[in-house]
Amino acid sequence: MPDDANPRKRARTDRNDEGPGADATYTRGDLWYDDGNIILIAEDGVGFRVYKGILSQWSEVFRDMFTVPQPVDAEKWEGCAVVHLSDSSCSLIRVLRILFADENALFKRPVPFETVAAMLQLGTKYQIHHLRQEAIGRLEIYFPLRLQDFKNRFGSDWEGRVPGDGNFFPRVHDTIDDVAEDDIWTTIVLARALDVPALLPPSFYLAAQCLTPDVFREHIDEDGVRWSLSSDDIQRIIVGQEALRKRSIEFLDYFTDAPSPNCVERRTCAKELRSVRRDQLTEAHYDTSALIHATWVKNSDLCSTCIDYFVSHYEEERTKTWSELAVYFELKEVEWPVTDSTEDQTS
Repeated sequence: MPDDANPRKRARTDRNDEGPGADATYTRGDLWYDDGNIILIAEDGVGFRVYKGILSQWSEVFRDMFTVPQPVDAEKWEGCAVVHLSDSSCSLIRVLRILFADENALFKRPVPFETVAAMLQLGTKYQIHHLRQEAIGRLEIYFPLRLQDFKNRFGSDWEGRVPGDGNFFPRVHDTIDDVAEDDIWTTIVLARALDVPALLPPSFYLAAQCLTPDVFREHIDEDGVRWSLSSDDIQRIIVGQEALRKRSIEFLDYFTDAPSPNCVERRTCAKELRSVRRDQLTEAHYDTSALIHATWVKNSDLCSTCIDYFVSHYEEERTKTWSELAVYFELKEVEWPVTDSTEDQTS
């Protein structure tokens, strides 16, 4: 069991017999097994004493690292071998707790977004494949790769959300705690840096739903990590917003004053179509949510035949919009829409 009696203890190695790093002063981290046989020291000097065998079981990188013979005078701490890592202690402890705790129990409950980010970053870096896959899977729930999944996630009740009100993302149980608008920027940065390009189109679309000034903001997460978009990606969002506004206007081309071919109330429906088009055209010039449900059609006073007819056309146009997301946001390197083979490449 880990020794938590004094988790923040300052530890100084014994310079008489502990090797060339004897002058170093480190901080004992929150995960410390007294019988552990390796100490991982984060970039900020926090150490975690764990087991080589478990790390080697999950990580090809650690397994190869531990096979390299160490010199006789290699640095030690309390007689235990030391490995210095370039990762922050915050990211490291989030991942180590998964590997050295009951991970099955962990994966059955939601985790902070920062934990998912650490899983993706360190899972990729140290080739801990199941962590990378789990992180991508959780992100895909909030940033769907397929239109039907997007429809299921962002239903008609999402249409009334207001950017910046703190309720941008619908809550999904057993995935990620309280995903916020700021986490969109993090997802874009992670997707680019860690080769998960399929996450980019849905991430950019959702970023385009935010207030334009927000995309210029720097986001500082709970671990103190600063996230911000590149100037190129900010420009892509602005360009994409304009493309989505044009699509919203194009949708209305179907809503002329001509009812459906089988309309049974042509005069009434023609009048309602003119009213619907007029009302929607006013908003369309500002509307970037070209993928929302056709609730406004279903709630109109058109006859049921016309509603079915125009909803069908609307869905066809929504499918076209989804297929062109990578084009709207100038994501030339992304294969979109996603196919089964594309999705397999993200793992």
